[in-house]
Amino acid sequence: MLIKCVIWDLDNTLLDGVYLESPDDPPTANTALTAVLTDLAGRGILHAIASRNPPEACRYAEQATGHAFAASQCGWGAKSTAVAAITAELGLTADAVAFVDDDAMERAEVSFNEPDVLVLAPEDAAEAASWPQFSPPVVTAEARRRGELYLQRRARQEEAKAFGGSRDEFLRYSQTQVTIAPATPGDVARLHELSVRTHQFNSSGTAVPAAEFTALLGSADHHPVIAKE
Repeated sequence: MLIKCVIWDLDNTLLDGVYLESPDDPPTANTALTAVLTDLAGRGILHAIASRNPPEACRYAEQATGHAFAASQCGWGAKSTAVAAITAELGLTADAVAFVDDDAMERAEVSFNEPDVLVLAPEDAAEAASWPQFSPPVVTAEARRRGELYLQRRARQEEAKAFGGSRDEFLRYSQTQVTIAPATPGDVARLHELSVRTHQFNSSGTAVPAAEFTALLGSADHHPVIAKE
């Protein structure tokens, strides 16, 4: 199973120190882990924060790392609860999520309550980046924009809540347009990527080779279609 999102702790993990212990001079971002985060984001992997801190700590972490996080849960509840909330918010399954925390007790609590989540110590994160779970076989330009696309999705959801009308009314108000057309050779990489990354468009659970999509495009009987907003 590919990891689609890494959820990071902040204190002594993504940050070199404890945020609340130095509010006037917050700790800097950990250079090594920020490099791992950037590398994985380039592979289309999302990033989120679960931290025992106030919400402003997440905003600071975005500034310190130069990365916008797809979701965040800041508070003083159980880390497993935060991980589950982020997983649900992003529409992922637990086995597609990794959690990184410097505290062994926090890692154990998440492992016990969310056994399908891959739990890592910070020192394991750099090595984990080379594991198959973090290495999708194909990464398109659209995949590299996944973090940005999830932020846009969250903005749309917030706008829909504030709108007050029905979902159909909101869709008409937002003037969303979807174009459905036959797939072209330029879409093969994306079709292959979707067959690897998600079961929503591939219920077989088996990745479809790019060559098979290429063959389908040349078939008169089977012509894939692709939808674009």
